[in-house]
Amino acid sequence: MSQRNLSCLWLFVALLVAALVLTARPVHAARSVASAPARIEMKRGVASEPQAFDCANQTQIPQSECAALVALYNSTNGSGWTNHDGWLATDTPCSWFGITCTDGHITGLALLDNHLTGSIPPELSKLTNLTGLLLSVNQLTGSIPPELGKLANLTGLFLSDNQLTGSIPRELGNLSNLQLLELQRNQLTGSIPAELGSLVRLWNLFLNNNRLTGSIPRGLGNLVNLRFLYLNDNLLTGNLPPELGNLVTTLRYLHVDGNRLTGSLPESLTGLRLYDFYFDHTYLCEPSDAAFQLWLARIGNLHRTGICASIGHWVWNDLDQNGIQDPGESGVPDVPVMLFVYNGSGGQWLAGARTDAAGNYCFDSLAPGERYSIGFALPAGWARSPYRVGSDPSKNSHADLTFGRSEYVTLAPGEYNPNINAGMYQPAAPTATATATPTSTSTPTATATATTTPTATPTATSTSTSTATATATATPTTTPTETPTVTPTETPTSTPTTTPTPSPTATATIAPTETPTATPTVTPTATPTATMTPTPTRQRRPLYLPLMLW
Repeated sequence: MSQRNLSCLWLFVALLVAALVLTARPVHAARSVASAPARIEMKRGVASEPQAFDCANQTQIPQSECAALVALYNSTNGSGWTNHDGWLATDTPCSWFGITCTDGHITGLALLDNHLTGSIPPELSKLTNLTGLLLSVNQLTGSIPPELGKLANLTGLFLSDNQLTGSIPRELGNLSNLQLLELQRNQLTGSIPAELGSLVRLWNLFLNNNRLTGSIPRGLGNLVNLRFLYLNDNLLTGNLPPELGNLVTTLRYLHVDGNRLTGSLPESLTGLRLYDFYFDHTYLCEPSDAAFQLWLARIGNLHRTGICASIGHWVWNDLDQNGIQDPGESGVPDVPVMLFVYNGSGGQWLAGARTDAAGNYCFDSLAPGERYSIGFALPAGWARSPYRVGSDPSKNSHADLTFGRSEYVTLAPGEYNPNINAGMYQPAAPTATATATPTSTSTPTATATATTTPTATPTATSTSTSTATATATATPTTTPTETPTVTPTETPTSTPTTTPTPSPTATATIAPTETPTATPTVTPTATPTATMTPTPTRQRRPLYLPLMLW
């Protein structure tokens, strides 16, 4: 059996002993508390009939504490517990299974591995004298009530090995007397509350095997009495806080393995006297200096990664666009560069940077043994060079043409790989062609504008044309005999014969536009003129002029 399993077994035995100590405490008669009775309907077992439990009939504890116990029983299916001896069946709650009373108050509640289902009721905050709450190894669901942060006398909170969800309430940071906090092996999400850094009396902090995210709070370095810190098997990111090095005299077990932590281990840890240090299956790495390596070698149970590796080099301006670095080609500054690591199913983003003024970049403090890829963003107006065309990998461009990503490379402990470079260039020819295209397009636009301009001129000219037409046609009179007279008069207006007639008058004004304008104007005019013609004594000016002005 490994030393880690022995440590876990020792902790489990310690919890059982603590539970026995709690249940062995003497029971003292409680002072009578006058308050309204609390009646609760219950079922004991599957076939039991509902019974009324009146907290006013018991005198051992305050009725508010009695009501909290009844709420726990009903909220967690008490009739289905493995052991529910005495619960809601007697008027002596201090004798109920798992209950410890001291001086007329409940001080211990231990229902370890008792098949509790359902949620933890917030009414437990009424147990203000409670020092130990042990509900581990059950099937509890839902979230941890933030009201538990009101249990000022609590020294041990054990909710591990359930199915609890949601975040860790920051109100737990108010439990100033807390020494043992065990929330491991649940389904908790969110970040580790920074408020836990105020629990200066804490000995054990077990948050492992959840789904916690974010970084490790630096405030955990204030827990000067902390002996066990288990944060393994979560989704934590960022660096290992150097403040943990403050726990020189107490911290002995540090487990952060199975997270997404990155960077180099802080040098401040070398003052710790650790028995266990697990940081494998992370992206953490070890400083290469001899003092740090000697400190690691003294740890009895060490699960490690290796000496830090690094990867990088530069992005260059590929002037001849051949995908190979040539003399005289310079770096491209301020290009975004991204570091990815293969996580078994694809690339996982780890870090980002930008090239410096010379086009260089570097990602250091990388865990060896992992597969890394570099992504290069493409600035506006640039194109990618051909991908890995040369035989020398140190001179090639390693950014593929589709995504700008390099191939995956595995780094050995302490290795520096300077060959992941990327070429790019500014294509000048397509830019000039694109500029000429809109210029030629604007030329017909100007022509269309010139064509439109004379269109407005016929409006004014049509007025004079209509005047001349009215004079030549004379005043209308409805006589069918005049039809032959009108026909030769009106025909020249809409035919080529008429073209010389308006030519001297309209050549300078409406020469190109008069023909389409006159055609629709004369055509409707000729019809009434032919019908209402030929007496020259009446003129059409009073009738025709308002129409043209409109």
